[in-house]
Amino acid sequence: MKKIILGLLVGGFSHIMANEMIIAESDIYTIRPANNTNRSVIEPSSKIKPSRQSRGIKALQVNKDEKSGIFIGFEMGMDEMQMRDSLLSVIRYKFTGGAVGGKVGYKFFLQPNVGIRAYGSLNYSMHETEAGGGGINITALVFAANADVLYNFYNGEYGIFGAFAGLGLGGSSWDIKFRGYVNSYDTMETTTFKPSGLYMDAKIGLRANISHHGVEFIVKVPFIEAKESFGGLAGILTKQNYQISLGYNFTF
Repeated sequence: MKKIILGLLVGGFSHIMANEMIIAESDIYTIRPANNTNRSVIEPSSKIKPSRQSRGIKALQVNKDEKSGIFIGFEMGMDEMQMRDSLLSVIRYKFTGGAVGGKVGYKFFLQPNVGIRAYGSLNYSMHETEAGGGGINITALVFAANADVLYNFYNGEYGIFGAFAGLGLGGSSWDIKFRGYVNSYDTMETTTFKPSGLYMDAKIGLRANISHHGVEFIVKVPFIEAKESFGGLAGILTKQNYQISLGYNFTF
């Protein structure tokens, strides 16, 4: 009799524990009858939801391979320009000033870490000095079509880091104002020159990208001078010597 009672108790306890396990696991699995059979099917429960932490991590893990797409950007920095006499080939002045610019284009990745991009850019720079008597004001507008090669040293789940190099070809337009005193009454006269011409540069830089957002450190070196002629060989030649900028890009 004792063995029978003990067997019933053990069997009842096992049945209770089995039911508890099914109830506890019902948040993980759903048990339903299979179609047209007497068997049951266990499926993952719809109650399971990712935690906030796992959703946050998944949201950041979007940059394993950088995506191709249309992008817009802007940059800000400084540049140096020079102005020289075309007849004597003597550099008259060198200036440093501020520069801003914008661009829009498309980038395309041929491999996970190698891509190209093509874009149009517009840059504006400003220079002012007290040299030359009353002073000199210079502004420059540069527009160009550009092509860069992109190479990513590191492609990670949370971002990329790489470099780029490229060329730009377009035109430049300058506005140069000389202010000077011309008589004993201190009457100020302004003489204006407007050199313009072909523009070409080479550029290199470093870049980092997280999701749609990118930042860049850019160094540009222009090659070609813009000229304002006075007749014959005489004239003024102007060009940027270099431009250093920090840029931001957004890829759609």
